[in-house]
Amino acid sequence: MNYEILDYIFFFYLYSIGGWVGESIYCSVSDRKLTNRGFLTGPMCPIYGTGALAMLLSLGWIRPFFNSIFNSFFGEIISFFLVVILGTLVCDIVEYLTSYIMEKLFHARWWDYSHRKFNLHGRICLHHSVFWAIGAVAFIYILDPFIGRNILKLFSDKVLINTLVVVTIIFIIDLIHAIFCAMPVRKIMDKLRYFSKNIKGLPDTFSDNWKELNDKFNSWKKELKAQIFSDKKKYKKVMKLYRHFKNNKYFYDHNKQMFEDVEKKFEELQHQIDDNEKN
Repeated sequence: MNYEILDYIFFFYLYSIGGWVGESIYCSVSDRKLTNRGFLTGPMCPIYGTGALAMLLSLGWIRPFFNSIFNSFFGEIISFFLVVILGTLVCDIVEYLTSYIMEKLFHARWWDYSHRKFNLHGRICLHHSVFWAIGAVAFIYILDPFIGRNILKLFSDKVLINTLVVVTIIFIIDLIHAIFCAMPVRKIMDKLRYFSKNIKGLPDTFSDNWKELNDKFNSWKKELKAQIFSDKKKYKKVMKLYRHFKNNKYFYDHNKQMFEDVEKKFEELQHQIDDNEKN
C-alpha cells in the first residue's frame, strides 16, 4: 500500500501505544500486579513504533513484488518465508541498537537477556526473536492491511493532522521528562560500580576477619568509620533515585542484586565497627 508521511507518523504512535498495552498486560499477568511498562510515563513504548515503521519500510514491498513475478501460490510462499526471516532480522537490529544506545546514554541496561540461551550480548535472544517472527507475519498479513484499509479512513486529513500535532506535543514533553529523570541513572550506575568494585575486596564475613582488620586499620579507625558513613549517605541518595525506576522490571531486576550486596556489606561493616568500639 502507498502511504504518505502523515500516515507513517500515525503508524508510529499507534504501534507504540499498542506495544505498550500488550507488554503491560503481559508483565501485569506475569507479576500478578499492575505494571506500567516502558521508558516513558505515558502509555507508549516507542521501540514498538520504531519496529513497526522499520518493518513497514523494509517488508512492505515483498508481497506485491513476488506476487507480480510468480503466480499467487508461489509468490505467497516465497513472501511468507522472506517476511519471517527479514522481519526477525529487522526487529532484532532495532532492539539491539536501542539497547546499545540507551546503555551508552545512561550507563544502564533497561533489559537483559543474558539468562536466556542463544543471546547476543544480552541485548537480543532467540526467545524474543521467535516472537518477532510471529509479530512480523501478523503485522504484514493482518495488522497493516486492516489498519491501512480501515482505520486510516476514519480520519479526514484535517482531523489526522490535528490529532498528530496534539499527540506529538504530548510525546515530546513526555520524552523530555523521561530523559530528565533518567539522566541521574548515569550517576547511579557509576556509583554502584564504584561501591561494588571496592567492596569486592572486603572479606565475605567480617566477624571471622575482624581481628585482622582491626589490627591493620586500628591507627586510622576513626577515619575509616567517617569514610564508611560518608559513603553510606551517598549510597542512600543513590538508592532514592534508583527506586524511581523500580517499575521498569528488566532494569530493576538486572541491577537489584548489586544494590543488595553493597547495602549488606555497608550494614555488616557498620555493625562490626560499632560492636568493636563498645568492647
